[in-house]
Amino acid sequence: MIIGGLQLLLTFFTFFMIYVLFFHWKRKEITLVTFSVWGGIWLIFILMVIFPDFFRTSIISNYFVRLMDFGMVAALVVLTYLTVENNIKIKKLEKEIETLVRELAVRSIKRKG
Repeated sequence: MIIGGLQLLLTFFTFFMIYVLFFHWKRKEITLVTFSVWGGIWLIFILMVIFPDFFRTSIISNYFVRLMDFGMVAALVVLTYLTVENNIKIKKLEKEIETLVRELAVRSIKRKG
């Protein structure tokens, strides 16, 4: 097996993303669960990059024509999940900000009165 230029580039990118995850986890910006889930996703990705023939046979038997098709479907699923999660968190933050602004407005009125 000879690793091509694209495989090498994607391997470096994957290790960089794992490093970024580790960096944010050490700074307590993400939880261990988040680190583990994303780390698992990146490890699967790196295995798919390094050993595409192994995954190609199992993917093709599951009605995907190419490994790239599977990657696109998987990416779409992940992006859809992230979009929904992001929307939920934004709505929650909007409610918290609205509550905070109301409390500050009431305090401001009480100080003047």
